[in-house]
Amino acid sequence: MKLKIAVIALCTAALFAYAQPFGRGGRGGRAASTTSTGTATPPAPVDAVKTYLSLTDSQVTGFQAIRQTAMTSAQPVMDQLRTKYDALRTAMNANPIVPATVSALQAEITALETQLKKFQTDASAQMKALLGADQKTKLATLEAAAALREQIQGASMIGLMDGPGGPGGRGGPGGRGKGKGGRGPF
Repeated sequence: MKLKIAVIALCTAALFAYAQPFGRGGRGGRAASTTSTGTATPPAPVDAVKTYLSLTDSQVTGFQAIRQTAMTSAQPVMDQLRTKYDALRTAMNANPIVPATVSALQAEITALETQLKKFQTDASAQMKALLGADQKTKLATLEAAAALREQIQGASMIGLMDGPGGPGGRGGPGGRGKGKGGRGPF
């Protein structure tokens, strides 16, 4: 029974993850807002990367178009994936559970997830093709830093460096205050 619940929870979590748009989606940062002239302002992290990479407005517009095209192309696969997750949930709730059915559905889900990953990878490659040489070098620096995210967080949490979760950092869950209850740096 516990295995059945764990598999259903895992499948549901994966379904929701793949139902989100490519990239950060609604996680973190501030949402885009509209100015008094009616134009949308990008979230703060977009501004930061735009400045760091010296992106032009036309590059950002190109990225948005590529992303939208990829999301539109991926929608039928996401719909199929949703259907397969529903079928897997039904198969896991059957009595008795038929292992062959569960295995077949898991294989189909894996294939669909691979297709979604390809849409994402292809879109990213198209976006990177819009970058100049200097921008690609700076992006490589960001990618290298991202690979160390866990180590940076750990070092800041134990006080070895400033940053999220440590002295002088944003601290607390999701950067909301200092440590427990927002009562100080520790």
